[in-house]
Amino acid sequence: MTESEFKEFLNKSDKYKKAIIVGKPKELDNNVYVIEQVGVTWLTYYFERGKSFSVKLFDNEGDAFEYFAKWLSGVER
Repeated sequence: MTESEFKEFLNKSDKYKKAIIVGKPKELDNNVYVIEQVGVTWLTYYFERGKSFSVKLFDNEGDAFEYFAKWLSGVER
């Protein structure tokens, strides 16, 4: 899944729209799901009170966005 396909997925459901960040979260962001590229690695995680939880690492964008969409849908944990 590409970033544009992921954005289409988000547009179909308002459930998580306000709680999703693509890129690095700001210090004041709280209770958000994040997908971020760091160098050549992609990370997905939940960010709360300045801490990252449920961190997963991926070697490519497609796998990261695919997992992220499933995670948000409750298919992956």
